[in-house]
Amino acid sequence: MALHSCLSGTMIDREALWAMQVFVAVVEGGSLAAAARSLRVTPSAVSKQLGKLERRMHVRLLQRSTRALRTTAAGERYRAHAKSILSAVEAAECDTQAREEAIAGSLRVSAPTVLGQEVVAPIVAAFVARHRDVQIELDLTDRFVDLGTEPVDVAIRVASRLPESRLTARRLGALTWILVASPAYLEARGKPSRAEDLATHACLDLAHAADRGRWRLQMRERSVEVEVTGPLVSSSLIALHRCALAGVGIAQLPSYLVRADVAAGRLVQVLSTAGAERRTVWAVQPTRAFVPARVRAFVDFVASSMPGALDPSKPKGRART
Repeated sequence: MALHSCLSGTMIDREALWAMQVFVAVVEGGSLAAAARSLRVTPSAVSKQLGKLERRMHVRLLQRSTRALRTTAAGERYRAHAKSILSAVEAAECDTQAREEAIAGSLRVSAPTVLGQEVVAPIVAAFVARHRDVQIELDLTDRFVDLGTEPVDVAIRVASRLPESRLTARRLGALTWILVASPAYLEARGKPSRAEDLATHACLDLAHAADRGRWRLQMRERSVEVEVTGPLVSSSLIALHRCALAGVGIAQLPSYLVRADVAAGRLVQVLSTAGAERRTVWAVQPTRAFVPARVRAFVDFVASSMPGALDPSKPKGRART
């Protein structure tokens, strides 16, 4: 492939496109080492390519220091053009293959930690068992993953609604939270019969919840807000789950995390008609002209598998390849 260049009447060949990829990877990765890892080359190869690029263009694109790399004004302009060109090249090449493309290659997926461990990981395992030529990097984190700057193909997110953005989102299912306590705790403290009774119980709260100290519960016909206190606040759903099993108090947890314990009698659902507001699980991905077959196949597979994984009483959709 060659494109006309403004540089001495030469042509832009694959080496120039590779230089663009290297530069964009350095800027987005924040370091030569991160770029080298993402491109599967050595840091010295990245450094040499940057040097060649700046010498060829006769302009400094990066300000280097021992602590950080920063783009110059020229570098920022070049990055924007390079990303646009690389996206166009990718779309042009991929579009010729269209849906005939094989489901193969690497796929980076992000998901919240506990949902990822309990729900997403088994779905990923089933997907890679079906598609042996796909390699998935599953990043489990509770921080916000910026799909505009981070090299992630699909992010699994939980939200009542998603903010307006240029991202493409697909609804996967509803996440239900329930109140649970151990039989020993309920025998010692009694079982609440109304939402308001929770104010006199030991409640285990989630540290980073927006309504910490106040539980908003959806009853059959009304919404109730109860101020709660208790001996434990934790940022970890797993810790709250373990403490509920140990009889420390009443916890508000996602149903997928505790359903086996409820079925086995290790936990008892409290106020069965009450629960936190249902939130939606989404698959979010960058909007682009062409979506690789492996991404399409993965999102389709997750969409068909997620409802049954979140709530086994719901019929599973037909899994598509």
